[in-house]
Amino acid sequence: MPFEAHINLFVAGMSVVVAVIGIIIATILYAKGSDKPAQMAKSLGGFYTATLNKFYLDEVWMFITQSVIFKMICEPIKWFDRHIIGGAMDGLAWVTQKASSTIKSLQSGQVQFYAWVFVAGSIAIAALVLFL
Repeated sequence: MPFEAHINLFVAGMSVVVAVIGIIIATILYAKGSDKPAQMAKSLGGFYTATLNKFYLDEVWMFITQSVIFKMICEPIKWFDRHIIGGAMDGLAWVTQKASSTIKSLQSGQVQFYAWVFVAGSIAIAALVLFL
């Protein structure tokens, strides 16, 4: 199925027109160095302050990400990963190391010893099978 994209020329055209009008107004207000921008800012009061601070969306976003997401979600996940998952892997590594330290003496390089262990193990297994 081919990808199809549709564009609404009216919406796109109006967006461009509004942007161009904004650029023209900003050029008229700020290019000559007049006091008109300061007067407009004073007349708008709190609305100007809110728009200057992007309606405080950055502060809200920082609060949500830092206080809610990082502290309430990520910190418990980090603790679980570090202590439970990491602890399990460390425990498995410790058990493997202790087991290998215990049985490494069985690898002596002497074939007669290997044969003796094989025969002794076979007899032990046969005894278990016979008596159980």
